Amino acid sequence: MESLASSPWFWSGPLTLASYNGIFSGLEEFYCFGCTSMKKLFPLVFLPDLEVIEVSNCEKMEEIIETRSDDEGLIGELELPKLRDLKLIELPELKSIFSE
Repeated sequence: MESLASSPWFWSGPLTLASYNGIFSGLEEFYCFGCTSMKKLFPLVFLPDLEVIEVSNCEKMEEIIETRSDDEGLIGELELPKLRDLKLIELPELKSIFSE
C-alpha cells in the first residue's frame, strides 16, 4: 500500500485535491501504529484542525506528508495551523516528514 488515502478500504473513488481536503478536513488527532507496508501517510492537504500526529512501528514508512503524486499531480502548500504534537517512533525507512 503506497499511502493511507490510496488504500481501497479507505477510499474507492477518483482522488483529487478537493476530495483529499474533504476526507481530512475535520481531523484533530491521527494515530498510526504497526502499518507494515504503508510508505506515505497523508497527501498534501489543508488540515486546519489537526493537532496531533503520532506514527510508530511502521517498517516501510518513507514520508509523512506526501508532497507530489505523479498520477494526480498533487503539488501545493502544506498548512497545519494547529499542529502542536508530532511523534515519530521506530520508522527505520523514514526519509522525510515533508519535502518540497
